[in-house]
Amino acid sequence: MVIWLKLGMIIIGSLVGAGFASGQEIMLFFNRYGEKGFLGIVLTGGLLSFFSWGTLKVSHNLKLKNYRELIELSLSPRYQFLADFAFTAVLFGGLGVMLSASGAIFHEYFNLPGLFGIGFLLLIVLLTGQKQLLGLYYINIILTPLLVIFLIVISCKELSAFKYVAAENHWLQNWLSAAIIYASYNILLLGSVLVPLGREMKTADIIGGVIFGTILFWLLAGLIYFALAANYPEVLKYQVPLLYLAGKKHFVSYWLFGICIWLAVATTAVSDGVALALRLPKSRRLLFFVYFLSFLVALIPFQYLVKYLYPLFGYAGFLFLYCLLKLLIGIKW
Repeated sequence: MVIWLKLGMIIIGSLVGAGFASGQEIMLFFNRYGEKGFLGIVLTGGLLSFFSWGTLKVSHNLKLKNYRELIELSLSPRYQFLADFAFTAVLFGGLGVMLSASGAIFHEYFNLPGLFGIGFLLLIVLLTGQKQLLGLYYINIILTPLLVIFLIVISCKELSAFKYVAAENHWLQNWLSAAIIYASYNILLLGSVLVPLGREMKTADIIGGVIFGTILFWLLAGLIYFALAANYPEVLKYQVPLLYLAGKKHFVSYWLFGICIWLAVATTAVSDGVALALRLPKSRRLLFFVYFLSFLVALIPFQYLVKYLYPLFGYAGFLFLYCLLKLLIGIKW
């Protein structure tokens, strides 16, 4: 696979976690703002494109190995601990959200106990959390085309019933702030993947990969936005609204799409688990204790975690964007 195509798939694969693949993120950050929510998707794609390019450009010029080096070069020692703590907290919270999503999928759609879904995924994380799984994110290269195909199939029937929904009052205030916070949160997660990739990539491949990834984001987010709007407000009743739409389409698509979403959740959870294991001191007891805390977080319903934790992650992402912009302005062009 050509490098720019692989990069684009990695970018969108990193964005497609539990919240995105389930439909909860699009519903929370965009559908709730009516027709202006679509403008939010357009703006978010543009912001993700610029900051993804900036992350890769900085990494390429400075030959960065990981996001920790990015922090060290942009912040004084006094603030490095604060930034590292904030980013580690996001990884911890992200793992809890993924575990909760697994429980929701098992309970609502596979008719199995939610605790079984949480425990099963946590066991996978425990078995892999102390190993650096090189190339794990390449699983997304397979998952992303599958998600695109399923979303197109699911959405085609719904597009004919599309209608703009009335904007709701929301604690994120307006569509503009929602789009900025959503982009900030996602670029924070993308940074841990893109920084080690950029150091060896050519400029042409960076530009091509970012453009391709942005187009995929607009396509996927747009399909989800229109499909959810066509089924508003019924979709508000479900923790995984896209599986509800898949069930309306066909029994087979319901199960296949459910498995596909769970795999996206599982790969993100394992990635967060591995990142936590690398960031924490090499203590098995401490790591297990952190995983136990993530299990407790996962007991909170999935849609509430997305509603309240993801915006907080977005605010933490502003710190990463500050570090990135500081280095981007200072590098030699």
